[in-house]
Amino acid sequence: MTEHDSRDVRAASRSPGSAPLRAAIAGSVGTFIEFYNFSVYGFMALVIADLYFPGENKTAALLSTLLVLASAWLLKPVGGVVFGHIGDKFGRRPALLAAVLCMGIASFAIGLLPTHSTLGSGATLLLVIARLAQGLSAGGEIAGSVTLISESVPSRKRGFYGAFTPFGSIMGFAVGAAVVGLLNTLATSEQIYEWAWRLPFLTSLPITLMCLWIRKGIVETLDTTVARREKRSTLRRALAEDRPAIARTMALSVATNGTVYIGLAYISIYLITRVGYTESSVYWVSAAVIAVTGIGMLGGGYVADRIGLVRITAWGFVGFAVLTVPAMALMGASLWVAALCYFAVLGNTILVQTGVFSLVPRLFGPVTRYTGVAVGWNMGDIVAGGTAPYIAVWLVANTGFDLSPGLFVLVVSCIGLAALASVKSGARKDKSPHVERDLAEVE
Repeated sequence: MTEHDSRDVRAASRSPGSAPLRAAIAGSVGTFIEFYNFSVYGFMALVIADLYFPGENKTAALLSTLLVLASAWLLKPVGGVVFGHIGDKFGRRPALLAAVLCMGIASFAIGLLPTHSTLGSGATLLLVIARLAQGLSAGGEIAGSVTLISESVPSRKRGFYGAFTPFGSIMGFAVGAAVVGLLNTLATSEQIYEWAWRLPFLTSLPITLMCLWIRKGIVETLDTTVARREKRSTLRRALAEDRPAIARTMALSVATNGTVYIGLAYISIYLITRVGYTESSVYWVSAAVIAVTGIGMLGGGYVADRIGLVRITAWGFVGFAVLTVPAMALMGASLWVAALCYFAVLGNTILVQTGVFSLVPRLFGPVTRYTGVAVGWNMGDIVAGGTAPYIAVWLVANTGFDLSPGLFVLVVSCIGLAALASVKSGARKDKSPHVERDLAEVE
């Protein structure tokens, strides 16, 4: 493809017909569904462990449940390649519609599955298959969302509109926590184990239908006629031309996901199993803290547009590195103190995600953007995303040190800071016109 063709694609991606707010909402609703389902599974992990892994001791059953949670991440790179190819060849809109449909069907199916007492190990296998389908879908979701938004909004507001992607994901977690908390408040333990645990998964169906309706109305940002002139697959082209950008994206993904999943998925387990708070109280605290964090995303995006995407992300990683261990140490004082400490940790994700999700798409050109972001982000997600809760439980079980997950957060935060330094260095050395221009805007 010629440089002239590339300019044509970039011009199409900035067409005045692209409505920034519509694109931001369309992107955020898909990430809402993805993280709602992750949240529900994580918050119901103790119940699912008993229903699908009976006979094991509590720690082994919980680890098995979290491994099923992490298994979805194995297919995220595959999903990223599949949906990335669709998005870079046939348009962002069809890729995003297909991704959310796959996620909705798989999530609804979990609510219909038999348990181990009914089908034995076959039930566990079906649970794994459903989670793998969710992982396939999730592999194209965040990359598609940030790509669509970055191409639909004015450069001076990339931080604000880009914040809709993490806003959707965090609010998905918050709603998931609230739903599980409401379930524990209204239903008895016996009812939850018998049938009520299915309800949060079954609600995925109406949410998915709403998301499909919203995404049908988005304006396509890719000139598919120009994009299809390229004979190579989008994966081959991305690997040939964008290896440094993919490596930086992967490192940022390791840091972003490693920090946020400890806050979103593990701390609730920590408060119940290690500190000793009741499940119901922890679910409500989690819902409140996560909701406040989600609302803060839009404010973080506003700040990012004024101080720079790299700078605000760096502040967030420093906050995670410094605050996680002492905050966890103080959580046993009282439930109110635990809530404040929880926010002291998770609040840093406002800074990290509002920066990262607007920064990463600008590392790639339009014709490989969806694929490049998906490959880099999902590879990092495998290393330290869905595996983070498992790593945290494993560390505590094998070291006997309850604060050891905080040391994991410290390590991945340092990886993030190193990646940001590489991004700034690469911006000075990269001769690609679109990368040089875009990164000049975010430093």
